[in-house]
Amino acid sequence: MLIGGLVASRFGLWAFDLAVSQAMQEQVAHQQLGVVSGMQGVLQQTAELTMYIMGVAMPAPDQYPVLMLVSFGVVTAALVLYAYWMVGRGRGREVEGGGEGEEVMRQMLLDVENEVL
Repeated sequence: MLIGGLVASRFGLWAFDLAVSQAMQEQVAHQQLGVVSGMQGVLQQTAELTMYIMGVAMPAPDQYPVLMLVSFGVVTAALVLYAYWMVGRGRGREVEGGGEGEEVMRQMLLDVENEVL
């Protein structure tokens, strides 16, 4: 049962990671992708370091519920922020035909075609 739960959680993590990568590739301008990816990495490493520090600061088994509640609170806050961003994005603008990423790809293809001709 423990192994089954571990496998299921790893699958969920893998699927979430793919979804985040896809969203970043579709929503971030091509010229800014490196900066955004770098910032995402910094934030992820900062959160991971904070998690380790809290584990060291609260090692007693009776303090585990506090760590669990903090983790739940942070994940819930991330959910609320993401939902707020998605709702605001839906109200703010509609992307037709793939948006800026498609335009960048079209321009790259035209440049290659011009070089060949």
